[in-house]
Amino acid sequence: MKNKINKTFIFLFTFLVISSLITSCKKDDDNNSNPITPSGPTLKTSVLGTITNTDGLVVPGATVQLGAYTTTSDTKGNFQFINADVPKDRMVLIASKNGYFNCIRAKKTQSGDANYLNLLMEQKPSSINISAVAGGAVNIPGGAKITFPANAFVDASGNTYTGTVKIFARHISPGNDNFEAIVPGGDLIGMNAQGQIQSLYSLGMIDALLFDNSGLNEVKLAPGVTAELKFPIDVSQNGSAQNTITMWHLNSTNGKWMEDGEATKSGNFYIGNVSHFSTWNCDYSGPKTDIQGKVVDCLGLPLPGIVVTINGFQNVTTNNTGTFSTWVPAGYVITCQALTTYNQMLNANSPIQTITAVAGILNIIPDIVASCETRIMGSIKTCDGSQLSPAMIYSSWNGGSSIIYTSTGTYSLYLPPNTKVNIVAQSGSMSGKTSKVTGVLGTTSTAGDILFCNLSTSSKTAFTINSVGGSTSYEVTSSNTTSNFIDTNNDGTFESAYFTIQGIANPGNYNCTINISLLNDTLGNYSLLQGSANHVEISMDSIWAYGSGMPSGNTLNRLTFTDYSNPGGNATGLFEFNVNTGSITNGEFSILRVN
Repeated sequence: MKNKINKTFIFLFTFLVISSLITSCKKDDDNNSNPITPSGPTLKTSVLGTITNTDGLVVPGATVQLGAYTTTSDTKGNFQFINADVPKDRMVLIASKNGYFNCIRAKKTQSGDANYLNLLMEQKPSSINISAVAGGAVNIPGGAKITFPANAFVDASGNTYTGTVKIFARHISPGNDNFEAIVPGGDLIGMNAQGQIQSLYSLGMIDALLFDNSGLNEVKLAPGVTAELKFPIDVSQNGSAQNTITMWHLNSTNGKWMEDGEATKSGNFYIGNVSHFSTWNCDYSGPKTDIQGKVVDCLGLPLPGIVVTINGFQNVTTNNTGTFSTWVPAGYVITCQALTTYNQMLNANSPIQTITAVAGILNIIPDIVASCETRIMGSIKTCDGSQLSPAMIYSSWNGGSSIIYTSTGTYSLYLPPNTKVNIVAQSGSMSGKTSKVTGVLGTTSTAGDILFCNLSTSSKTAFTINSVGGSTSYEVTSSNTTSNFIDTNNDGTFESAYFTIQGIANPGNYNCTINISLLNDTLGNYSLLQGSANHVEISMDSIWAYGSGMPSGNTLNRLTFTDYSNPGGNATGLFEFNVNTGSITNGEFSILRVN
């Protein structure tokens, strides 16, 4: 669904443009550079977020860098830097993974317990191949185009390259629904030719990676050679697009856009020449000025972790006090809104708040008032319950998840009404969990204390067979899994699930298959009683088979999720049921969600 904020411009000052294109040879941006270690004033805060791709799947195993710190996104796509020293003014995160364009996101640092920044990564498309000798045109989906002249390339050492050039290119249009989430740099901060920091409004971007025939080694434009970029102008911007526009390229180390030439309007396109490749951007600019605001519910209570969309061009997330702040160009009308597109816990888009940004002052946005939401409050304590403990809080429900940090050991989660929610707290190697059913819309309930009594453990698939001859506990090493989660009305909540886990069960080295089908639930609990539409079957070496559906007896005969996860992450749960010869207990499963 298209964002409610219209991505158009209101100009309140005259733009100064440069009259000639800058075509001097510049050093290519190094996409593999590490973020620089903060050298100026710093503050200590925690930085958390979730990485997803443009298909809505979480991205596990991505490397995330924050200054001198490095971590890896977990199986849920989450990353965290707890009590990190970050630049006091602006922090830069870089996420990388094979098969994806690097995600470079910067944000104004907010003081307080935590800064939240979700990352959206885009997969590389299939390469478009051209001859280095002949040159050629690269047509990019969406209408963008790159034209290379003949004999235009050198390798990393500066030697003439004459083989095939593999080009991975994308057009990032302001007309795309996810533009504000995927825009490289995130906060659209630039430096103009006079060395002045500017805040930008984009009319479109082109990103291109150039490799040799192996696809492993980068190639570059030769000195003195330029390529032509053709940027489509989105229909919402065509009426206000001026005849010339400044071009900027992204510095992949500090996440800033650097002014570098200009493009000329030709029909519904801007056309300009570049002498090197990174991400290129057509922008209007203005002196940056600060804005600050707060998101509250209908009772005036602050809402942490809420994504606020600014003019449809950038996203910023509230901290633990519900406050957000960023930079915008002075002289523009600024619109701010919390959209359901980026906030699963909101039932409706908030009203839009609008101001005209004035240079040289802190511009205060009137409070963004969301509808009263349902929430759960709780505490995390040491194992003996004697004191509160700081922790990262991960919550998941049938249709979504969230992540926050608390330094005080108390938390407040805003969640869908009448829903079973699984809550996991983690600090270092310690973890604890609880579950709670939320109340009706607008109410607050309290979850039981989470106690840090156990070391965190990875998800696994296991079960115990209890029979007249005794009990044996098995753990399954998975070799293949399939899953299908059904959301028939496309509301983000699955009504049914079908999945299979195949592998080797030990002890005994048995070939094992676990089939699970779920068609209905009661607040997250799936009955496995006789006559239920839900079913679990365990087969071992095609000799023994244990299926659910027996009358009640030794167990509760049910399956429950402990983590619904998100598409691309691992969903986990517990099950137990009666069989003719005894029961299956201590059942655990971990399954990759592909949808």
